[in-house]
Amino acid sequence: MADSFLSRTPGSTTDAQRKQFTVSMWLKRSTLLTGSGHQEIISTNATDQFGFRFDGDNKLDIFEYSVSSNSYILRLTTNRLFRDTSAWYNIVLQIDTPNATSSNRAKLWVNGVQETSFNTATYPSQDYVTTWNKNGLHQIGSKAWGNSGNGQNFFDGYLSHVANVAGSVVAPTVFGQTDSTSGIWKFKAPSGITWG
Repeated sequence: MADSFLSRTPGSTTDAQRKQFTVSMWLKRSTLLTGSGHQEIISTNATDQFGFRFDGDNKLDIFEYSVSSNSYILRLTTNRLFRDTSAWYNIVLQIDTPNATSSNRAKLWVNGVQETSFNTATYPSQDYVTTWNKNGLHQIGSKAWGNSGNGQNFFDGYLSHVANVAGSVVAPTVFGQTDSTSGIWKFKAPSGITWG
């Protein structure tokens, strides 16, 4: 439903679990955006703001926003448009801020294929400690900040198998695989993971 969301506040976490993590989800959109606005997929409200969202152009926008400096620490906005309301997309984000190569500190996969064409690409500084996994409000399907936990900018569609691996970088092939007959990327039950 367009106004449904899940809220959670993580307990005590380490900096390592905020410097390295993997988020995977399967989603299917029901309504596309026209003009301005956002549909928030996941978000935080813990000093700064981290999130996945679709923007008004129906591009995927992943970000870490610093409230104090009024700037983006991390921002990946795809050139790809997500306008197929009949399709399931598997989105996998790897964050690895200790990595010496800036472009390796945030990597994005869509249906098992690494996304390399971005409208905006801003990478965090080395060893940056993100807001994701911090002890603060996290929401799935809504904007967490500025709403007192009541939901805003809802994601209109379906979300399934939202997974968070705190403290390690995990390959997309843990969450999906290519069907040998159809060639379509399909769900795979993750195993052998230390979730953190």
